[in-house]
Amino acid sequence: AAVMTLLSHVSRESYSRAYTQLLRLHCLREIEDANSVLCSSLDGINFSDIASSDLSMGWDWDGRLKNTASEVAGSSVIVNVRLALSRFAAAPDLEGSLWLTMGKRARKDGLNNITENALAHAD
Repeated sequence: AAVMTLLSHVSRESYSRAYTQLLRLHCLREIEDANSVLCSSLDGINFSDIASSDLSMGWDWDGRLKNTASEVAGSSVIVNVRLALSRFAAAPDLEGSLWLTMGKRARKDGLNNITENALAHAD
């Protein structure tokens, strides 16, 4: 509720001010999506497959991330939430992929220290 209230206030000002609130809302949505899988008792559901799938049941995490701002500062909030979710789901392959994604974005922005840290965690 707090995110929605703040979003309605900043949306009257500018898109750039509202963008951080939109990212928070986006993260909440991904947590809700993951919760339905993590708390379900259905066997055979692979968290990594659903996260990367662009099918109707999938979340297309890569596609969603491409639609965010290209700088690391904007996308790091989303990637950090996804890292936490992949740890909850015990999906080390997905976690490694997310670290690589963060490293690639940081390298494009010339943030070598973040790139080095992300790549060290990707193993």
